[in-house]
Amino acid sequence: MKTTMLGILVLLALPAAQPTLASDVQGTALSWGLNDEGQCAVPDSYEKFVAVAGCWSHTLGLRSEGSILAWGENGQGECDIPEPNIGFVAISGGRYYSAGLRADSSIAVWGGCPYGVCDIPEPNADFVQISGGAWHVLALRADSTISAWGEDTHGESSVPDPNEGYVGVASGGAHSYGLKADGSIIAWGYHGVGACDVPEPNSDFVAVAAGASHGLGLKADGSIIAWGYNNEGQCDVPEPNSGFVAISAGAYHSLGLKADGTIVAWGRDYSGQCVVPDQPHNAVWIAAGGYHSIALSQTGACCLSAYCLRCSGTECTGYGGTFEGMGHICDPNPCPTSAVEEGASDRTLSMRATPNPSTGAVMIEYALPRATPVTIEVFDAAGRLVRRIEEGERPAGRHVIAWDGRDDRGREIGSGIYLLSLVTNGAAAGLRVIIAK
Repeated sequence: MKTTMLGILVLLALPAAQPTLASDVQGTALSWGLNDEGQCAVPDSYEKFVAVAGCWSHTLGLRSEGSILAWGENGQGECDIPEPNIGFVAISGGRYYSAGLRADSSIAVWGGCPYGVCDIPEPNADFVQISGGAWHVLALRADSTISAWGEDTHGESSVPDPNEGYVGVASGGAHSYGLKADGSIIAWGYHGVGACDVPEPNSDFVAVAAGASHGLGLKADGSIIAWGYNNEGQCDVPEPNSGFVAISAGAYHSLGLKADGTIVAWGRDYSGQCVVPDQPHNAVWIAAGGYHSIALSQTGACCLSAYCLRCSGTECTGYGGTFEGMGHICDPNPCPTSAVEEGASDRTLSMRATPNPSTGAVMIEYALPRATPVTIEVFDAAGRLVRRIEEGERPAGRHVIAWDGRDDRGREIGSGIYLLSLVTNGAAAGLRVIIAK
């Protein structure tokens, strides 16, 4: 049977005594990529999660009270959470199965169970981390040892000696990784395409992730090291390779989360899994599935005096707006009709800025559904007007203008987060731009 891979949870180098991978911060799920089985169709856009896991063709979300919500392919029961659906603190999954770690340090596995992937080794206790590969599972115990079960055709479930001193695990297609307390990564399983050849210096790693045939390691300095099969560019980390705080690997694509909440994706993009939605991310969690990606975002609808903007609650406060809550969108417009003309929505307009982040100059592209007066302005994080870039009647269609990164007095602006505001006769759109010098 051909072995293929699922997405891997972000794996942080947590002390082995802590029994959870879930974030302390909630967010709403944002998903993109292949959706042939509904794996990107989040059941409720307002649902708040503390963790998400991208599996082969299904997705798991962990709620703050410890219950799991699953969506996507369910041909073998991988989305049928076993009762009691409560008390979970971490989630993962594979080809046609799902796994959950409970607060009592036991593990539950459900769905398709070939190769004994559902046969959890005894004692089913004292587990602190889990990671599901294609058809095998790795679990870290409180004593810093790793238990592995499921398919072992290539030795992916045969943990090498000495089995001790681990703080993290990651399961791939037919290979496995263990992160040691000294910052080194131990690899075992299929060696054919370099998936087990961790680059030197094998040190200073704080997180590890595994794809179908490649690996990712996050260094303490915020850079990402990638190795293994690179037929789709999944190992070509985009520049600048810095400022990363989390990683995740799908079948043939990779994700990185930056400290500023932005998401970087690279590798296979046949299904749009690397086309991160063009909106403020404010991400706090990332997970890559087989051919889809998912993140937890803290964005929501912000009601300003002239329009509805999607941003974080903190940013909304800085702009002087009223935050409607995470997951709320601007279409339909939740703001009072006095804020935006009745019937107007942010779908009637589109706007993007490149590059973003930028070191200064930005190209602004916007599209109008009909001829209308247009005003484009730049505001700083405190809501102060920085510059009016565009003003006047514009025809329907696509328009491109340049902003040189200067204010109304011709002075170069400093690093920070700025808001681009596009206002027309009856509609509005907003976009966050990051200036990093």
